[in-house]
Amino acid sequence: MARLKDIAQQSGFAISTVSRALNNDKSLQLKPESIDLIKKTARDLGYQAKGQKQQEEQKPGKILIIHKDDHFIDQIDNAYYFRMRSGMESFCLKNDLSPKFIPYSKLRELDRSQPVRGVILMGNYERDQQGAMIDYFSEENLVTISLMNYFPEVMDQVTYDIFLAMSQLVDHLKDLGVEDFSYFSGYEVKDTDPLSSKLKCLDLVLKSQGGPRLREVIYLDQGSKSGQEAMEAYLKKKAAWPQALVFSNDPIACGALKALNAQEVHLPILSINGDYSGEITNPSLTSIDVASHEIGIQAIRLVLAKDLFPSQKTISLRLRPQLIERDSSRPGKKA
Repeated sequence: MARLKDIAQQSGFAISTVSRALNNDKSLQLKPESIDLIKKTARDLGYQAKGQKQQEEQKPGKILIIHKDDHFIDQIDNAYYFRMRSGMESFCLKNDLSPKFIPYSKLRELDRSQPVRGVILMGNYERDQQGAMIDYFSEENLVTISLMNYFPEVMDQVTYDIFLAMSQLVDHLKDLGVEDFSYFSGYEVKDTDPLSSKLKCLDLVLKSQGGPRLREVIYLDQGSKSGQEAMEAYLKKKAAWPQALVFSNDPIACGALKALNAQEVHLPILSINGDYSGEITNPSLTSIDVASHEIGIQAIRLVLAKDLFPSQKTISLRLRPQLIERDSSRPGKKA
């Protein structure tokens, strides 16, 4: 039978550290990934602690993920959140964690008597909605996955670097030799700061770094159907075309491409998200990959870190996006 000494030798940690990690000692100052390594080594070696059944009953509770009601209905319009969920679930499976996904409308039905290790708010909620959830989970570790964190003194945040994403987009327009473009913007949440809004970041990039002229902004609802309808209306009234079209996310761009293809209009098309649906559109979609799968993983990590170090200051984590160039930014036929 494996002993603490065996686990210590294989994992590279002191016996005392191994013992504290296996007993979920919250005062142990060790990175979550190091604790995960120790526990994995113990499982691999078949280690069983004394009174293991009792310890199992004392394990921390589930990690709650609060999401909007429609986030997991349509995989095209919500690929961003599906990829994020995949990241969360794969990380939790590897680390014996228990995630529980709860629609926002079912929040009041939640059994609060069960232990909770932390709460993740998934989605771009309005200020009052974030505030209400903070009040509801006032005793829990809170992490928000959103472009805007209205309460940074209370909640950790995971998002992507929006300014960098818009910089990459503008740089690609420059590389294409585009002199002017139109931007289709899905409606954003209210009262965002400049670095939490795609449109505001786009304006900052153009003012600070130069680039093609932003001819116009077309505002519309989120989703592929909205993108198709907005583009159909745009096609009917357009007399002079910009040299490129840019969309605030991939679902809107996918819908717009359907309308453009029907009229055989071919312009450079760029978008943001990096969803898998962009691989199968016609043409395939050039997009800024905002690392939604990794965002999900890092949100779980922040919950674990806050559980280990409850007194640490709140964190805002912004992941680095990356341009995925496909066919849509260099169409063979011009309008």
